[in-house]
Amino acid sequence: MKILIAADNGVRKEHFEIAFKEIGREHDVKIIEVDRSIPFTPTSNSEKIIREYVGSPRQLMQEIDGADILVVNYAPVTEEVMDSSKNLKLIGVTRGGPVNVDLQAATKRGILVVNAPERTVDAVADFTIGLMIAEARNLARAYHMLKTCLLYTSPSPRD
Repeated sequence: MKILIAADNGVRKEHFEIAFKEIGREHDVKIIEVDRSIPFTPTSNSEKIIREYVGSPRQLMQEIDGADILVVNYAPVTEEVMDSSKNLKLIGVTRGGPVNVDLQAATKRGILVVNAPERTVDAVADFTIGLMIAEARNLARAYHMLKTCLLYTSPSPRD
């Protein structure tokens, strides 16, 4: 089985290497790094459907030929990317939602898309508790009042 993995700043290449070490012994695993410097302006309908992506589908299209599985974090997976590998059966997204994948195109081609819906549960819970504490202690209002008072009581440049 041929697996293409697109690493980026969200999930780095070294993390994928650790995660796929055992699988790589039995399957052809290739890990690329998404080129964040490639400008990407959506032009096709498929490219306009996806959002929250990093990189360009053209980079994936150059690498995906023959892949059975594509694993991405932020890389944009358009119908053009899917068409670049006739063997593609599965797209794995390491994010909570597959917003960078054209789900209609995948469904039409019979490609299964999986993601990690609970990946950010701990971070969201931590943030929520933090906001509750900030609200209970009036931190935002106190900060705003302090900032406003300091603006009005600052010495003038002539003093």
